[in-house]
Amino acid sequence: MASRPTNLPLAARTATAAELLDCSRAHVYQLMQRGHLRRIEIPGSKAVRIPIEDVYALLGMGLPTEVGSA
Repeated sequence: MASRPTNLPLAARTATAAELLDCSRAHVYQLMQRGHLRRIEIPGSKAVRIPIEDVYALLGMGLPTEVGSA
């Protein structure tokens, strides 16, 4: 597994994932329901996060290995 740059978040909000994937939040929820993106539920909250590596993988990209690379 590639090392993750320290400034790259571990997980993204659904709105952030939608922006990165250039789609709607509703489509992000569909991707989670279909198993294309993992869903992380924050205990004691309704908040949902998506592992950033899942977003990159869905785009067919690996995590950046250096700060500033994409």
